[in-house]
Amino acid sequence: ALCVNCHMPARNYMIVHARRDHSLRIPRPDLTVKIGTPNACSGCHADRTPEWAADAVARWYGPARRQETHYGEVIAAGRAGRPGAEEALAQLARDAGQPAIVRATAFDLLKRYGAGSVPASVAGTRDTDPAVRAAAVASLERVPPEERVPLVAPLLADPRRAVRIEAARVLSAAPLDRFGATQRQAYEKALGEFVAAQNVSLDMPGAHLNLAVVYENQGRHALAEEHYRSALRLDPDFTPARLNFSRLLNALGRNADAELVLKDGLARVPDQGELEYSLGLLLAEESHLPEAVVALGRAADLMPERARVRYNQALALQQLGRRADAERAFVKAQALDPGDPAIAYALTILYVQGSDWSRAAAAAEKLAALSPGDPQVQALIDRIRKRSPDPPR
Repeated sequence: ALCVNCHMPARNYMIVHARRDHSLRIPRPDLTVKIGTPNACSGCHADRTPEWAADAVARWYGPARRQETHYGEVIAAGRAGRPGAEEALAQLARDAGQPAIVRATAFDLLKRYGAGSVPASVAGTRDTDPAVRAAAVASLERVPPEERVPLVAPLLADPRRAVRIEAARVLSAAPLDRFGATQRQAYEKALGEFVAAQNVSLDMPGAHLNLAVVYENQGRHALAEEHYRSALRLDPDFTPARLNFSRLLNALGRNADAELVLKDGLARVPDQGELEYSLGLLLAEESHLPEAVVALGRAADLMPERARVRYNQALALQQLGRRADAERAFVKAQALDPGDPAIAYALTILYVQGSDWSRAAAAAEKLAALSPGDPQVQALIDRIRKRSPDPPR
């Protein structure tokens, strides 16, 4: 066998174009077992399991084999929203020894997390690599719009246009009265560059989506709707545009139109979990709870690692009075994300409402550990203590 077959395996792109990996990699079937990534061993031994390949490597090379934590494990945890993923992603993003594309991916994933990793993103905006700077700027979209200007405005003068226009996009939601005169000039210039860059590619749905998001941020809803519709005309299966368009319509109070947009997408792509999730949330908002439960259940099955999907399914089941089903869904959500205090609180309330004081006490112990010092939580615990034969400690 050729060395490259194990250390630079080829994959087909566009069905017919075989390309070898651009780096020399040591096969890691153990990572396939952990996170499902491909490995060269299974490429030849297709009749064997990844576990078989991992055991073979362990026998051949013993404890000295390569088995250190791989950045792919952090990225997989970040995509799944697992406990501890935010801190691990922040560490990966700050690790100058990792390739820029890996660090940029970590910053991209941090967009879905909270304020705890914002300092890492701010530090990333000063990185020497423009790909890392652009991703770090994009990750600051999780900062409230009124707080973004001092963090992002310096990047409006970045020497790379890709960074400047990303900064303009992130700042498009910021109130204009938060800009100083010089910052406002730099913002308008960079925003013009952003629009010009999208106008070059208006035959692609992504360009219309990019413009729609900025116009929506600016409150120019008619223009945003025009570009969302253009994106879907070019590619009716372009899920990001369909999701954003439905949310815009919902925000404008046009829920019937938003529902049609989502249902049209599901008629085309029935197994799109994000569309099912958005439809379920919309139906729940409209108090169409039986239909919402069905949509949220499908979404949970399609996205089994998303704790929040199970959580919202459980809330809808609880509102319908299906307490046993709601409990099962809450327990599944908590197993997926044991560190989410909202899930722990909802499960505790479910038990309290059913006067199941023993289980309420056990659930409250977990809740207390997740929300120390919260007066609302403490009041709930005090209530349970008075009723439970085995009160929470």
